[in-house]
Amino acid sequence: MAEESLLDWANKQPGWARDALRRHAVSATHALSEGDKAEILVRVRHHAGFTGDVPPLCTPLMAAHLGTANGSDPRTLLCSFGPVQNLNRLAAGQKLQFALDGLTAIYGDNGSGKSGYARIAKKLCRSLTSADLLGNVFEPGTKPPAAVTVRYQKVGDQQVTETVWTDGNAPPTELSQISVFDTQNARLYVDQENRISFLPSDIALLQRHSEHCAEMDAAFQKEITAVEKRVKVPLPAGYTPNGDAAKLLARLDPKSKQPLPTADEIKVNAQWADADLAEMQQLEGALANDPAVLAARSRRAKAALESCSVAISAIELGLSTDIGSALEGLRTHERLAADAASLAASDQFASEPLEGVGLPVWRLMYDYAKAYATSLQPDQDRLPDGEGDLCVLCQEPLSADGSARVRAFNDFVAGQAAKAADAARAALEQAVAKVREVQIPATAQVDLALAEFGGLSESRAQLGKALANYFAAALARRNALLEAVGTGAFATVPTLLPSPISDITADIAALEAEAVAFDQAAKEDGSRAAERGRLAALRDRKKLSDDLATILARHGDLEQLSKLKACVVAVERGHISRQITTLRRSLVMDDLEQRILAEIRAFDLTHIPFEVSDRSKDGQSYFGVALHSPIATANNKVLSEGEQRALALACFLGEAGRDTEKHGLIIDDPVSSLDHVRLRRVAVRLVEEARAGRQVIVFTHNILFFNEMVEAAARATPQVPVLRNFISSSKASGFGIVSVSDEPWLLLSVNKRIAKLRERLKDFSVISDFNTEEWRAKAKDFYTDLRETWERLVEEVLLGQVVERFNTDVRTQSLKGVVVEDQDYKTVFWAMKRVSERSGHDMAAGRAIPTPQPSDMKTDLDAIDSFRSATDKRKRDASTRRKALEEPPVATVG
Repeated sequence: MAEESLLDWANKQPGWARDALRRHAVSATHALSEGDKAEILVRVRHHAGFTGDVPPLCTPLMAAHLGTANGSDPRTLLCSFGPVQNLNRLAAGQKLQFALDGLTAIYGDNGSGKSGYARIAKKLCRSLTSADLLGNVFEPGTKPPAAVTVRYQKVGDQQVTETVWTDGNAPPTELSQISVFDTQNARLYVDQENRISFLPSDIALLQRHSEHCAEMDAAFQKEITAVEKRVKVPLPAGYTPNGDAAKLLARLDPKSKQPLPTADEIKVNAQWADADLAEMQQLEGALANDPAVLAARSRRAKAALESCSVAISAIELGLSTDIGSALEGLRTHERLAADAASLAASDQFASEPLEGVGLPVWRLMYDYAKAYATSLQPDQDRLPDGEGDLCVLCQEPLSADGSARVRAFNDFVAGQAAKAADAARAALEQAVAKVREVQIPATAQVDLALAEFGGLSESRAQLGKALANYFAAALARRNALLEAVGTGAFATVPTLLPSPISDITADIAALEAEAVAFDQAAKEDGSRAAERGRLAALRDRKKLSDDLATILARHGDLEQLSKLKACVVAVERGHISRQITTLRRSLVMDDLEQRILAEIRAFDLTHIPFEVSDRSKDGQSYFGVALHSPIATANNKVLSEGEQRALALACFLGEAGRDTEKHGLIIDDPVSSLDHVRLRRVAVRLVEEARAGRQVIVFTHNILFFNEMVEAAARATPQVPVLRNFISSSKASGFGIVSVSDEPWLLLSVNKRIAKLRERLKDFSVISDFNTEEWRAKAKDFYTDLRETWERLVEEVLLGQVVERFNTDVRTQSLKGVVVEDQDYKTVFWAMKRVSERSGHDMAAGRAIPTPQPSDMKTDLDAIDSFRSATDKRKRDASTRRKALEEPPVATVG
C-alpha cells in the first residue's frame, strides 16, 4: 500500500478536522491559541449535531498552508545566564557568558556551584527531566523563588533580548528547542522509551492535533459525566400502563433501544386545551361511579403508595438509629487510628526536611502516586523505591537517599499503624457513601404523586401529608448525619419520625381490595370500555402536560448525551496515531536509527548489538534503543556505567542530528565513568557539532576532558572558537564565581603559580602576630600550594611537559630540552622535604619546627624561582645543542 501524504490523509477527514489542521499548520509552533480552540470546539459540536443559527465555516488545510509556519523562524542563541538570585548558595552579581560561534567549555570542581547553572539550563530549555531550583537550604525560613537574568538573541539578529525569569513562570518559548543532556537524562535514554522531539513538520503538526483532540475528549467526557448523573433520576410515575404516554416515556429511558422521540412529538402528546378539560370532566362525571375507572384510580393510588413504601424501607434501613450510632463509632475509631498513625509518623519521620510526612494530606498525595504507579504496572503494590527507579512524582531517577526515603514511606504505609488507619478510614468512607446513596423523594414530587390518593378521602389526605413530613424529616436527618461526620455533633442529629409503614401497608391492601371489587363490577358492565379508555388517555395527557418541563428536560439531556458521545467519537485519536506511525516510519525512523547507530560506532560500542524501535502512544512518537538479544534484558543490567553513558550520549546526539535548524546543545558532565579513549572521542564529537554550526555549551569537572575539548577545537579544520569559563567558590565570595581568565590553580603554569604566591606574600606584610591559629592556617596553605608548584615544575619545566597529568599525549619532541642532573635531584628532594614539612604533614614531636614567617616564605619562593630560571636556561641550551642531532653532519669536501 502506497504511503499517504498528510494532505491526502487530511482530505479524507471531516470539515472540522481539516479546518483544525489548517489552524495548526499556520501557527508558528503548530500550537493553537485559545481563540482557535474555541472556534474548533464550535465546529466539532456542530459536526456532532449541536446546530446553531449559522453553520460555522470550515476552511480546509491546503498545500499552501504547509511549511508556512516552519523554517522561517531562526534559531535562538544563548548569550548569558545571570545575575542569579535565591538559587542554592550561588553568589550574586555573576554572569556566565556563552560563545555564540563555537564551543563554550565550563570547568568547575565538585561543589564549586557549577551545577546550579546547569540546573537553570534544565529549567529553561528542552530536557527529559526537570530540576528543582532551591534556595539556600542551610538557612531557616521560607525561600523566595529563584530568579535569573537570561540574555539570548536570534541568529542573524543583533538585538539581544534580556529578561528576568522567575522560577514558577513559563520559560521563554525561544529557548524550548535548545536541548540539555545530563546524568539524569542519560538514565532515561538508557532505561526507557523517549519522545522523539525533532520531527518533520507534518508529524509535529499531527502530534499537536492529537494533543488538542485529547484535550477536547477530556472536556466532553466531563460533560457526559454530568449529564449521565441527571438522567439517572427517575421520571414522574402514575401513567396508565401500556398507554400512549407510558410508551412515549419508555423511549426516554437511557437504556432504551428505541429511537428517541422528538421534542415536538412530546409536545403534541402533551397538548392540553379547555375543550380537553371539559371533555375529561364530562367523562369523569359520567364515569364517576364506573367500576373500571375506579379500579384504575385505586391502582394508581396503590402504585404511588408502593413507591413511597420502597423509599421509606430504604430510609429506615439506611438512616436508622443503629446506623447513626455505627457512623459515630466508625468516626471515633477512624480518628483514633489516624492519631496513632500520625504519632508513629511523627516519631519515624521527625528528621525529614518537610513537615507532615505520614499525615492525612501527605497520605492523599502518596495514594494518588501509588494509583499512578499501579496504572503503569498493575502488579505494583508499592511506589518504586529502588535506586535508579523513576520517581512517579518528579519522574527522575531516585538517588540513594531518595530510594531510602521512598522505601521508608512504603514501609510506613505497609505498617500496622498505617494499615489500621487505612482500614478505619475506608470503613468510615463506605458507611458515609451508603448514607449518601439513600434516595429521598423531594416534597414537590411526593405532593404530585399522592395528589390523586389524597383526593380519595380525608383520612388518605392526612396520610399523604404525613408522608410528605416524613420524607422532609428524613432529608434533614441525612444531612445532619453527614455534617456530624465532620463535626462530631451526633447528639444534635434529629431522629426519624415514627414509621408510617403499617398505615401504608394497610392502605395498599385496602386499595387493592377496592380495585379487585371494582374490576369484578366492571366485568359485569363492559358497555363503557371506549369511554374508560378515552378518560385514561385524557388523564395521561393532562399529567404529561403538567410534567412537560421535566419530560422535555430529560429529552434535552438525552439528546445532549447522544451528541456528546458523537463528539467523543469525532475526536478519537487512533486514526491520528496510525497516520503519525506511517509518516514517522517513512520520514524519521530509518534516518534516526542510522544516526543513532553511527553515534554508537563513533563511541566504540559496536561490540554490543543494539536495535532501535519506535511506537506511537496518544498521538506522540517514541523511540527506544535496546539490546538485540534472544531474551529481552534491560540495558542497565548488562552495560557498564561507562557504556550506559556512551549509549545515552549516542541517543541524544543521534536524535539532535535530525534537527536541521541546528539548535543549541547544553551538556553537563558527559564523560562520567568513561575511559580515556571514549573521553577523547566525546570531546572530538562535541567539537564536530560546534564546527557544524551549533552552539555547544559543556559543563565539566573533569580537567582532562576540558583540555581534550580545547585541543580538539584547535586541531579541527577549520578551527573552532572556544570560550573558556571557570567556576569556583571561596569562603569570602561564595559559590558559582565565574571567570573567563582566572584559571583554577590546577591549570596554572609554574610561572603563574609563583606570581600568585608572590601576590599572597605581599598581603602577609601587614601581619605582625605569627603565633595565632589563623596565621598557622595561612602558612600551611601557602606551603601546600608551594609543594604543588614544585610538583608542577618537575612536570612542566624539568621534564619539559613530555608527559602531563591532565593530558593523554606523550610529547617525545619535548625530550630535546630535558636535562636532569644529580644536583637537580638533590635540589628537588630537599625542597620537597622542606615544603612538605611546612604544609601540614605529620611528624614526630622531636622534629617539630617553628611556624614559618614571611621571610622564610620569601626565601623558599626565591629558591623555586631561581631553580626554574636556571633550568629554563639549561633547556634552551640543550635544545640548541640537540637540534644538530636531527640532521646529519656536514660532509667534508676536497
